[in-house]
Amino acid sequence: MIIALPHCKYPEENATFAVYFTKQWQDTFFVSLHNFLASAYQNLPMPALSECEASSKKMAALQKENEVLRRGLANLLNEPGADGEPPDDLSDVMDDFYNIAK
Repeated sequence: MIIALPHCKYPEENATFAVYFTKQWQDTFFVSLHNFLASAYQNLPMPALSECEASSKKMAALQKENEVLRRGLANLLNEPGADGEPPDDLSDVMDDFYNIAK
């Protein structure tokens, strides 16, 4: 069984097709199409290229944070008393303990 649409020279003037040429139908169609595509794209998995870019940005941020932490550790190790030896100036600390003992 073959079904075919009749040929109309001016379909906007034909009663069967006139509905599809109204502004209201076109607006409704575009809103429905937009909603359909939005929900379809929302449920698609993230493309592999996007994941690659996101993971490279995350890796760069982690490397930057790692470098900051390394510098902080190096600064702590370079401070006096960091290697287990007492700092050079203990007079303030000794005065505090002397006052507590009284």
